[in-house]
Amino acid sequence: MRIGLRTVKTAVGAVVAMMIVEMLGIANWWVAGLLTVLAVRGTTRASVRLALHRGIAAVIAGALGAVFFLLVGFNAWAYGLTLLCFFPVMVGLRMTEGIVEGAIIVTVMLTNGVVNRNQLLGLFVIVVISSAVGIFLNLFMPNVDDKIQTHQTAVTSMMTTTLQSMAEELTGNNQADNQAAADRVWLQLAQVKEAIDHGRRWTFQHYDNQILAENDYYRAYFEMRNHQYEQLRTMQKCLDEGGGQLEERDALRGVVAAAAKLLGEESPSATLMTAVKKIKRNLLQNSLTKDKNALLIRNETLLFTRSLGELLNTKRQFALVVNAQK
Repeated sequence: MRIGLRTVKTAVGAVVAMMIVEMLGIANWWVAGLLTVLAVRGTTRASVRLALHRGIAAVIAGALGAVFFLLVGFNAWAYGLTLLCFFPVMVGLRMTEGIVEGAIIVTVMLTNGVVNRNQLLGLFVIVVISSAVGIFLNLFMPNVDDKIQTHQTAVTSMMTTTLQSMAEELTGNNQADNQAAADRVWLQLAQVKEAIDHGRRWTFQHYDNQILAENDYYRAYFEMRNHQYEQLRTMQKCLDEGGGQLEERDALRGVVAAAAKLLGEESPSATLMTAVKKIKRNLLQNSLTKDKNALLIRNETLLFTRSLGELLNTKRQFALVVNAQK
């Protein structure tokens, strides 16, 4: 059986918190261990947020418990009335993560059968210590940079392959070959989306493990790639509608093939951006026809070209933002 890092941190943290509280001579030191078990979370930011909610919950639960226990006595009725008031308050404050800890505080007060300043102060100190231990332990999180970078490489590689397949589809004159290329592109796009989603999940964990740093590079990167993925989908739909027989095929094929080679570069070539604008200009200058199929091809070609330009511009804008923050 494999023991994970979180399990080890939880066990060690519980012991450390109880020892600290006991050394301070505070009663109910065992509560520190229980609260620390609840304090160790999956990410650092989650632990910090929980610590704040727990501190507020301890104050509210202690105050309500003191009122009802002194008025009704140390019995189940007073305990129930305390929770009946405490739960809605925490829900109203949107701090439901502190409900369990607050309930534990009230339970300890009932068990002790006494309400005084020393007890309430001691319980609050226990909450602070257990929260601090939880936050400290969650500073030691596994580095996920390597996993994120692996997904970055995979997404770039898959998108490159997808663009190469599109270029092949623009080359072919055989309908069967074009259909095979189209099927291949849709399969590749599904793989691209899966890789992007996996990468985004890792970036959320990476972000939540940073307390002071606000580096959103990885999240922005995968958002950029996700936007490019949507543009690729639009481009392939245009190819499907036009049967691969778009206008300006040679020019489009050249740009798509070049884009595939430069997809991993920091910023797309200005030459490619200019080439896309030239294709657009040519399409708009070409004479219109009354043939319904030709009009369909023209519209799909314009949409394909616009999406291709957007795909390139998305990476360009991302590169500008990244460079501005360096």
